[in-house]
Amino acid sequence: MIQSAKSQKLYNDLINGRIINKSLLQEGELFPNPDYTELFSNLEDYVELYRNIGFELVFKDSFFFIRDLALGDAYKEMAIKIQVTLLILSRKITEAGYGYDLLEDET
Repeated sequence: MIQSAKSQKLYNDLINGRIINKSLLQEGELFPNPDYTELFSNLEDYVELYRNIGFELVFKDSFFFIRDLALGDAYKEMAIKIQVTLLILSRKITEAGYGYDLLEDET
């Protein structure tokens, strides 16, 4: 069952282009993401909810994102490629033992 407060937080995150990953990186360690768990546990309800408001809730192996049903396929395909590229890049950086501070320019 969807809880209103959790649903509103998830909507705010997703509508602003965030991807909900299965794990969170905190202090160099990966922890289960409660937002991912909420979406996964109530997947059918959330899929229907987002479809009713004109979005598609997309579930891949270890992350969720939404896309606007009114946008064309070419835009959707490009957005997916960019999101997957960023996800793979961040995953490889973390697996190599680097923190996200590596991406910051110190100069």
